[in-house]
Amino acid sequence: MMALIYRTMSRTVLAGMLAAGLFWGLLGHAWWAAKLTHRTGLFFVLLWTAGMVGFPYLAIGRGAFTVWVALLDIVLIFLVFKRDFEIPTRPE
Repeated sequence: MMALIYRTMSRTVLAGMLAAGLFWGLLGHAWWAAKLTHRTGLFFVLLWTAGMVGFPYLAIGRGAFTVWVALLDIVLIFLVFKRDFEIPTRPE
C-alpha cells in the first residue's frame, strides 16, 4: 500500500501533508492544553491563511507554501514545548 502511495505522490507533496498535519495537530494540542492564548492561535491561523492565499500570486509560486508551513511548525514547537527536539541519528 505504501509503495503505491509513494509512486503516485512526490516527496514534496508528502512533506507538505506532513507539515500541514503537524501544524494543525500542534495548534489543536496548544489550544487544548492551554499553552497558547486564543489570540496567539488566531494569529497562527491568519499566518497560515495568508500563506495559502498569497503564495500562488508570488513569483516563487505555490511550492513555497510547504516551506512556510514548516517554518510555522518550527515556531509552534518552540512556543508550545519551550524547547527544541533532537532528531535521532544512527550510531556509527
